[in-house]
Parts: sequence; structure tokens; C-alpha cells
Amino acid sequence: MSTIHLKCIHSLSRHIHGMKISMRVVSLNRNEFKCMNPSIHNLSIHIQSIHTSTNTSEYQSLNTSKIQSNNNSNNSNTIVTNDIRLTRNNSIDKGGWARRKPLKLRKTTQLKNLLQLGYTSHRMKSQSYNVDNPIHTHNININNNSNSNSRHEEHDDDEGGIQFLMEAHNGISARIVEEAGFKGIWGSGLSISASMCLRDSNEASYTQVLDICEQMCDVTDIPLLLDADTGYGNFNNARLLVRKLEKRGIAGACIEDKLFPKTNSLLADSEAKPLASIDEFTYKIKAMKDIQHDNDFVVVARIESFIAGWPVEEALKRADAYVEAGADAILMHSKKSTDEDIRVFMKHWKLKAPVIVVPTKYYKTPTKELEDMGISTIIWANHNMRASVRAMENVTRQIYRDKNLVGVEGNNQIVPVKEVFRLQDQGELDAAEKSYLPRQLLQPHRVSTTG
Repeated sequence: MSTIHLKCIHSLSRHIHGMKISMRVVSLNRNEFKCMNPSIHNLSIHIQSIHTSTNTSEYQSLNTSKIQSNNNSNNSNTIVTNDIRLTRNNSIDKGGWARRKPLKLRKTTQLKNLLQLGYTSHRMKSQSYNVDNPIHTHNININNNSNSNSRHEEHDDDEGGIQFLMEAHNGISARIVEEAGFKGIWGSGLSISASMCLRDSNEASYTQVLDICEQMCDVTDIPLLLDADTGYGNFNNARLLVRKLEKRGIAGACIEDKLFPKTNSLLADSEAKPLASIDEFTYKIKAMKDIQHDNDFVVVARIESFIAGWPVEEALKRADAYVEAGADAILMHSKKSTDEDIRVFMKHWKLKAPVIVVPTKYYKTPTKELEDMGISTIIWANHNMRASVRAMENVTRQIYRDKNLVGVEGNNQIVPVKEVFRLQDQGELDAAEKSYLPRQLLQPHRVSTTG
């Protein structure tokens, strides 16, 4: 066990026997860790980020760490870690992969902050915004002197303005999304189903979807928001899903107010599909929020009333109910080729909570106009999958037609094999073999020619 001595506590946020207190910043001796809105149960605190230093060895926490109050040492301000995962010399114990550096923030916190950045920016611009008590916003102070060298460190986490999530459907597409500079991944249900050549009607089991999402999380340092359809059933299925997602490091789930099994919103007959009742869906949201272990796990409520042909009044009624039930953000969906639905909703919404949109059909609307409406986050929902389908069709047909590879390999239509090796992080394995394989196994194998 590691003992961490508190130097100061600015404020403390927790629930103990119905008593609510708030925690924001805790400093440790010469080092400090910062956390926001931790959930406390039986005097347990969930810390988002710990950064400590001892002589020349650096210790950093990878995930949420549970610490609990130590009643020894004459009631001194001492806390003891129970299951904190610390690593020496900036290496990470994550399934044997030492490639990646410790995260400055847990992925759940990254996603929650991302959704709040655009929203907070809009609230600050509105006359009704109260700087001292912003609605649905969370202030987090990050140690910018951290030595973390995550591939996603080049962006400024405190940047305001509209934010973006990019679709991925497997490990290699997720890594490409991160390398492009996106701050978050959209685990598209359509794209994941399509990668298995299954229809977007819950034909892929949620365990299959979770396995793919876990692969995406394992190879990236940015958060993933899962397109979780209807939660794969009723409230009980949805809350079990939250448990599974948290265990796999998935930062959040977006559920839609349709009935199980769902159908894709862009299908021609989607207007004929019934929606879940407001009561049923709000209780599903409450069940998910009540079961989550990590206070920063994100639940997004996706509203399908425009898709089903209902007027804006129904969308507003549902949005109000879902936010009241605990949803961290609203995803307002529309399949019109213009932004008409979104514009009228935002005119009446009054920035009550963050709003996410998916402009797959109204892609001609400039991003600046969506931002000016008050949209906090845009999801580019299925474009990596669609791009890969087009590329595979073209290459496969050309090889079939040419009956050779000259037109494909010689015209830069496909990446070199070495680029695939790079994306797979082959260099890390090569270096690890030099550290962990016996010297004789590293020698080239020579076949004896003597009889």
C-alpha cells in the first residue's frame, strides 16, 4: 500500500449518509493531484489523476484510483491507496504494453470535459450565464507541467468552442482517428455492425460490440463514446451495459429513445417506427446514472422525435425530461437535408444542457452556423467506414479486372505494408524483444547444411 499525506483540501465533494459535500482540489506534500466531483462511498474517494514523484523515479496513476481515509496516525490527514495502479519510469502496466504514457486525465473525465467545453463557451456568451454558478459545467484544473507524452497532448484541453467526435469501428481506425488529432471517438453502431456485414438492427450482440470497443480503447488514449442503440433492452440491460463499459475503459454511452430492437434512423421507413414513452426512457437514464461507479461516466440521451415525424414541442418535452433524469447531454437527431429541425429546436432550448448533432444528411450546413446555434459537439458518424468500403471496392475490382497488382501497388492506391506495421506499433514489440527475450533467441536462425 502507498500512503499519501494531504497538504491541503480546498473543498470536498462526497455523499456520506445523505450528507453532500464537494471536493475539487487536493494537494499532496510537494506533489499534487487534482480531482473533480469524486464519488465517495464508505469514505472511499475516486481520484481522477495522481501525479507523484520520488527522487529520480516517477510514479503516475493510469486509471481512477480508490483511496480511503486512514484513521491511524492520530487522525492526521493521511489517505491510503487500495488498488492504485502506479508504474515506474513512465511505463504503463497495461496488458504488457509499455508503449503508452500515463494519462493526465481518465478517459471519462476527458469526454465529460470535451462535451462541456463547447457548452460552457456558449453559456458564457449568453446574458443568462452566471460565472460563479454555471449550469451543468464542471471546473477542472490540470497540472500542465505533467511530463506525460501521450500522442494526444498537442491540443489545448482548455480550448473553448465547438468540439468533435470522429467515427471508428475497429482498432486501426481508432488509432487513425487519434493520430489525426480528434479528441474523442464515436463508436458507431452502424459502422461496427457494417464491419461485420450485419444490419443496424441489433443483429450484432452487445458483447460483440463491447469487444470491438475494448480493442479501440486499448490502442488509443482518447475517450470513446459508444453508440449504444436503445441500451440493448430495458433499464436492467442498460445498467448492466454501464457496468461492462466502465470495466473496459469506455467513457460513455449514447442511448436513443426507440424500442428494442432499433432500426437505423436514416432508413426510408424510419418515420413509422414507434418511440419509447418518456417515462420508460427517463427511468432507463436514471438506472444508468445510478449504477455508474465513475462519477464522470457520460450518458447521452439521443432524441428521435424528429426522425419519427413529431413536432418540436415533443422534442423539447423529451429533452427536458431526459436532462432532469440525469443525462449529461442531448443528441438531437434529424435526417432532413437541411438544418431546419436543429435550428428550431435550439431556438427554444435556451442552452439548458449540452447538445450534440450528427449532420450526416445536412452536411452542407457550415460548422460555424451550427456553433452559432449553440451546438456544443458534432459527431462525424460513419465516414471512416464508408470511406473504407469505397476504397476496398475500388481496389478489389481493379485487381479482379487487371489480374495483377501493378495498377494498385504502383499508383499509390494503398498504403505500404510498413505503414500498417507502424499503426500496429511493431517498433514497440521489436524493442521489447531486445529487453525480454534471451539473447540466443534474438540471433537469426540458421539451418544446418551438414549431413
